[in-house]
Order: sequence, then structure tokens, then C-alpha cells
Amino acid sequence: MSGVILSKTANNAVMDTVDSEISATCKDLGEIKMLFQLALLCTKRQPSDRPTMNEVSRILGSLVPSDPPKQPGMALPAPLPSAKVTTCYMDEYANFKTPDLVNCPSMSTSDAQLFLKFGESCNDDVGIGQVKLSADVSEALSHGRAVVALESTIISHGMPYPQNLETAKEVEAIVRENGAVPATVAILDGVPCVGLSAKELERLAIMGTKARKTARRDIAYVLATRANGATTVSATMIFASMVGIHVFVTGGIGGVHRHGENTMDISSDLTELGRTPIAVISAGVKSILDIPRTLEYLETQGVCVAAYQTDEFPAFFTETSGCKEQGVSAVTPAFNWGHNRFNHMIANMKLKLGTGILIAVPIPKEHSASGSLIESAIQKALNEARDKGITGNAETPFLLARVNELTGGASLSSSILYLDSKDIALVKNNALVGAKIAVCLAQMREDDRHGEFLSFFFVC
Repeated sequence: MSGVILSKTANNAVMDTVDSEISATCKDLGEIKMLFQLALLCTKRQPSDRPTMNEVSRILGSLVPSDPPKQPGMALPAPLPSAKVTTCYMDEYANFKTPDLVNCPSMSTSDAQLFLKFGESCNDDVGIGQVKLSADVSEALSHGRAVVALESTIISHGMPYPQNLETAKEVEAIVRENGAVPATVAILDGVPCVGLSAKELERLAIMGTKARKTARRDIAYVLATRANGATTVSATMIFASMVGIHVFVTGGIGGVHRHGENTMDISSDLTELGRTPIAVISAGVKSILDIPRTLEYLETQGVCVAAYQTDEFPAFFTETSGCKEQGVSAVTPAFNWGHNRFNHMIANMKLKLGTGILIAVPIPKEHSASGSLIESAIQKALNEARDKGITGNAETPFLLARVNELTGGASLSSSILYLDSKDIALVKNNALVGAKIAVCLAQMREDDRHGEFLSFFFVC
């Protein structure tokens, strides 16, 4: 809630949060902002960070100066300029970062310190651990509309500027064109942001790999040091779920590495799916990883796995992986989706199971030929690694480098997506599917609130 209020305050839309029955009496937008900031300061976690009731009373009193008592037959003297408490208060507030330069006898030293805290914990949007929402994401969430979360590692670490910025804009445009609001997630100056402005998106794109690649384990460090972080699958899931977003689109997820039974090299994406309730739309798992063990691990984590238009789990670059009988259920095409198609998502939320749902989307057929070439290179690299006895921690770097050589650079050696000459085919397709799922889910939840959707417990 604090994120919503702060977002609206920053965009001069704070009156949207005021009850309509009393909004007519609220004339001064600046004073309304200050009242909200004061209220939010009173909710700080640590008692020492909150103002005392005496301080609150003094601040409120300065906003609404009392009228002097009238006496019959006496004319009221004209107020002295220095007696305009509200003006003086505004001066104090405007200069809270240099309170010693403000001469205002109506305000005590503690008041100046209080508004110095305002500047540190409220006026700079959010404090440590609080999430900043963009205006359009805040608006959509408050009205129950469809929102799709997007990760930011692909922007910072996936490709160079300006290609990364162009791709990010294209993906967000696809989400919007299909009825949902995109919410790219990143950490800027230690503040988790859900939904980036055009300037913030460009800043992240220009920053590139200078932004720290941020998974769950890195979040606290990045926030505490006020650093910049590009969120991976796990971190994006956390922040998106934290603010009430139910659908997250990415390219592909990590998995269990080959020989993971000995190395314990398992992506945090999988454990995050087991603890964070959000639907993740991806192109599956690359065959450079151990797909059967990945699905087994997801089963251990209690994660529901579904595939789009198929009952076989896709292998990122190809439509098939050979994994059909490991709890993978089919999802019908977007244009035929009805309420009964995503009952399991509603049930998962209502039962508060606390686990995510993975929906794997096969590579589009128009890109499957190029994908097959890369898949062939992967299989050849795997055979070479086996023949040369390359195992353990040395295997993955060898495979990535060898696949890149065999494909002439068509497959990037980092763990991002397949690129054609202009855009990222897989993530754009996932964005299309994810937006449609989000819109469908939002409608289902709306119907559920009106009592029109009651059968979800009986159809899972």
C-alpha cells in the first residue's frame, strides 16, 4: 500500500487515494502529500524512526493554524508576515535538507529533524525493503487488471545497447497490445522498482553489465548498498509476487545441471518456483541441462508444470524434449481459453499453497528450423564432452563455448535466448502468451469476486 501511495504522490495523482466523500474539502495538493508522508512515517518498522505524538500534533497544528478568538467590538489586527505559520512550515519543508538555514520560530529543532527524516525515508520514494510501483502498474493492480512481470537481466546482460533497449520496448509493447500492463522489474539505487519509466528503462540498458546480476541471494546486499541490480528469474518472481502480480514472462528458466546429483548445481529458479506463488511463462529448459532431473526436482518442490498446446515439455530451442510422463499437463491455445482452462491457477491462489506454476511454451514453428540447428550443435557438444571425459564444473563452460563455435555465434554463450537478426523470438512469443494468460486470469478473478466462478475445487 505504501508503494501505491508513494507512486501516486510522485505522479501528482495522490487525490486518487482520498475518499471521494471528503475530497471536495481537500484544496491544497501539497498539504495532502505531506499528510500522507507523515502517515507513512508513522508506520516505519522501527519505533525510533517514527515521530512522537507530540511531533505529529505539532505538524498537524502548523498545517491548520487556529483562528484567534473574537471579542465583541474589537477589530482584529492584521497578521504580521512572520506569523503566517503555514508559509513558514512550507519553507521548513522545502528546505528540510538544510534545516539550520531556516529561521522559523514556530518549529522546533525536533521538527526540523523530523522533516529531515521525511527526506531520507519518504521523499526519495521508498526506504530499504520497500517496493516502488510505476503509475500504470499501480493503477492496474488497484483495479484488478492484468499485469505481466518481466525480468531485467536480459536487458543488462543479454545484449549490447541499443539492441537491448529496442528489444525491451518491443516486448513491453507486445504485452500492452494484448491487453495487459508490462512491469519490468529492476533495482535502481537500492530501490526495487516494479514497472520502469522510459528513462529508467534506458538508464538500465545503457548501464548494461555494470548493473549487478541479482538473484534471491543478492537482493539484501544490493538494497543495503544502494546499488543497481538487474533481476534474474528468482528475484523478479519475489518482487512481482510481493506486489500482487500473478504472471511473469521470461525466456527460459535454469535447471539441474548435468551431473547435478554429484555437484548439487541446481538453479535457484527451481527452488523459487517452490516457494513463490506466481505463474512463470517460459520456453522450457535448454537441453544443455538435465531436463528429466529438472522436472523431477520441480515435482519435489511441489510445482505444477504445464505445457502450451502440447503434453511434452519443450527444450527451449526445440518443441520436444522427450519428457511426456512427468506430471506435464497440456494447456489449450490462447484463442480457445475459457475459465475452466486455468482453474488450477485460481485454486493455487485460493488454497495459498505458496508454490509457483510453470507454463512452458514451445518455440514458434517459424523459428524451429534455426532452433533445430542449435539443438543439433548442443547434442554434438554433449557427445564430445563425454568422449573427452569432461565432467563436473568444467562441462558447462565447455558446452557453451563449443555450441557457440559450432553455430558460428547463432547461439549466445550466456544463458539467454535465441536471437534472430532483429529480435528475440522466444521471449516475444512468451510475452504474447503470458499477456493472454494474465488477461484471462484477471477476468476469472473478477468473475470469482462476483460469485460467477465457484467450481475450481472440482476440476483440478
